Amino acid sequence: MRQQFRRRRRGMRHHTLLETSEVSLSELPIGQEAKIVGFSGCGHFTRHINNMGCYRGAIIKKIQNFGHHSMVQVGDCKLGMGRRSISKIIVEPINKEKEIIKK
Repeated sequence: MRQQFRRRRRGMRHHTLLETSEVSLSELPIGQEAKIVGFSGCGHFTRHINNMGCYRGAIIKKIQNFGHHSMVQVGDCKLGMGRRSISKIIVEPINKEKEIIKK
């Protein structure tokens, strides 16, 4: 039993916010696109989210908010996620005006 606890603790990695522009996906307004920067959950959660297509560097868009559940879009796929899952995804909002000026 003690070994199982150690394995679980070893897999936990918490992402700390490095820049002020990084926010949780739950704080993102509806319709805003963002780039996934990291995850604040354990290894199992990260693998589960990666299998759904939400990996670091992917562009994600919040479509709807149903209170405890939200709809997000990653590429062509639309996903329904719970409040806890969305709060564990750290994103950096994309400002399209800055990208147009840079080009």
